[in-house]
Amino acid sequence: MRENRAEAIRINSEWAPRMAAVEPRARAAIAKVSGCEVKRLRGDQAMMVADLKCGESAVPLAPQEPLTCELDGKPRALPGEVFIDLSCE
Repeated sequence: MRENRAEAIRINSEWAPRMAAVEPRARAAIAKVSGCEVKRLRGDQAMMVADLKCGESAVPLAPQEPLTCELDGKPRALPGEVFIDLSCE
C-alpha cells in the first residue's frame, strides 16, 4: 500500500481463473487489509492495483506479513453485485 493505492497478488494455485471470479476476492481482501473502500480495480488475474477511498483518515500501513484468504463456499450473485465469504489469517 502507498498513499491511496494498493496492490494485490494472487498466489493460490487455481488454474486459469476468470477475472469475474478473482475480482470480488481481490476487492474484499484489499478492503479488509486497508480498511478503505476500493474505488477502482485494474490489472489481471495474477496482480491487481486498486485506487482507494479512505475518507478523512489516513491509509493504514500494510501488515508486515502476507494476509492469506480463502473463499468459503461459492460466490453469490445478484444483479450488479457479487457476494463472497472469505476467511483471512
